[in-house]
Amino acid sequence: NDEFAYALDGEIYEGTGVGQCLGIQKSRALVTVPKVGGQAAGTVVAQNFIDMLARVPVRFRKGLAWYINQELETQLPG
Repeated sequence: NDEFAYALDGEIYEGTGVGQCLGIQKSRALVTVPKVGGQAAGTVVAQNFIDMLARVPVRFRKGLAWYINQELETQLPG
C-alpha cells in the first residue's frame, strides 16, 4: 500500500526511535560536511561528493549508498 510505504520511508529518514524506526537524520551515524566556500545556497557541486566520500572509512565503501533529494538530480551531471 502506498500510504504505508510513504509512512515507513518517512520513519526511515526522520523517525525518532520512540515507537518507530530511528531515522537517518536522528542517528549518530549521520555525517555532514560543510558546503564549499562560495557555493550558492541550495546547490550541490562535485567537491561536496568528494568531501563526503573522504569521510567514509574505506572498509565501509563497498556497501555505501547515496540518498539524494530528487530536486538535485539536474545538478548531478555537472
